[in-house]
Amino acid sequence: VPSGTGFNCVAVCEIGIQRFRVVFDSGAARNVIRTGFAEQLRASPKTKRATYGPRPMSDVINFVGVIAGMKTSDVTHATQLTMSFTDVESGKKATTELCFGELAEASDALMIGFPSLSLLGLSFDQDEDGNIWITLKALGVTLLAEIPGHNDRMARCLCQPLYPRVLDGPCVEAVEVFCRE
Repeated sequence: VPSGTGFNCVAVCEIGIQRFRVVFDSGAARNVIRTGFAEQLRASPKTKRATYGPRPMSDVINFVGVIAGMKTSDVTHATQLTMSFTDVESGKKATTELCFGELAEASDALMIGFPSLSLLGLSFDQDEDGNIWITLKALGVTLLAEIPGHNDRMARCLCQPLYPRVLDGPCVEAVEVFCRE
């Protein structure tokens, strides 16, 4: 059985006036933000008006994963974000507010978990070209998921920028690159 490279459901959102990638994780019980990323959002002039926190949580929680007995450090604070998603076909922008538990060692900077995804009316479709479409029914928007390229090349090439770019982060920005094996 060919295993290929697995991948997460990743799409672009806006926080304030800055674009970011967010992971949609239907297997996650909560929304999670890496603590360092939350601190950057609170400090940046482009995002701080859409970032509220840190706020103490009513209970200390831990996250558990796919390996029995393993758990994270204590999660004691949350950050609330005003997030926008833009429909790729109509250009309509829809906004929602979500709270994220702050986890210092989070593998993804920003992840929306199952309870919030279900409230947003998450659904997926894959077209004949292999594109994965994400619909957030409650917001009335459709997004395009970022997926690896053919033959897993995205995960196996070294990319170098063609032109120097200075980015004011945290941010996500498309840049032209030269790929070589």
